[in-house]
Amino acid sequence: MEVLRAVLCLLCVSMATTERILILNFPMKSHTSEMRMIGEELVRNGHEVYAVLPPSFPGIDDLKAKSTIRYLTYEMIVPDMYTAYDNVEVSPDWMEDLIRMTFLDDVSVYNVDPYFPIMAFCTNPLSDKKLYHQLEELRFDLALIDGFMEIRCLYILAYKLRNSI
Repeated sequence: MEVLRAVLCLLCVSMATTERILILNFPMKSHTSEMRMIGEELVRNGHEVYAVLPPSFPGIDDLKAKSTIRYLTYEMIVPDMYTAYDNVEVSPDWMEDLIRMTFLDDVSVYNVDPYFPIMAFCTNPLSDKKLYHQLEELRFDLALIDGFMEIRCLYILAYKLRNSI
């Protein structure tokens, strides 16, 4: 079913008059791989595709070198799940905590203490003014956003860019 949805999405976008597309996905390998396949197909169909990932994403330099998608990175203001292991305040069970999270926990996660490393995927890109201005100048026609619950905050970025999308 997910494959069918992706194919329908590609078909609709390919037929549209979009030229420049922004991809915002949860920066885990599975999410990035799926969105990369969609993005590279869009590039093959003549679209200019950009994606945003943290500079800490494993293999980001290799991904930038091998992909037809243009990857942009943002400033790391707070440690994320790739860099937080050095932070003694972060629970070693943070991934287990994330898996057990309920919707209400998700709503309140931004008010918890100690720091929860998954928050960085919202805090960092939304706080990076240089990234925002760079995205604004690119004037995207469309934004494809991963609907994963932990990065719903990136809808804010697309909303702020709405005048340029």
